[in-house]
Amino acid sequence: MPDTRYPAVVESTAYRLLALASERSPSTVSIDDHGETITIRVDVDGDLPDLTEVRDRATTLSGQLTVSVRSTSSRATLVLPAQHGVSSQNDQSLTRT
Repeated sequence: MPDTRYPAVVESTAYRLLALASERSPSTVSIDDHGETITIRVDVDGDLPDLTEVRDRATTLSGQLTVSVRSTSSRATLVLPAQHGVSSQNDQSLTRT
């Protein structure tokens, strides 16, 4: 896991995306810290649930949520401002399945 902590609202928004996207099927998650922004990608088999709540949170934080649908899978990409709370390690990446 990254050593970096983010403001609670950023972490809770990312967590909400992961919880919603992963409830229907297995998912693959990647998190990339680019310094000023953090990008969370969630790939799932099948369709994603309604992510309006996450999109609203992202918009409030000046972030963005995009969803792409392929024939048998979907991807949600969440980009949020990364105002670091504890440390500032840039370009840190984590992939979990």
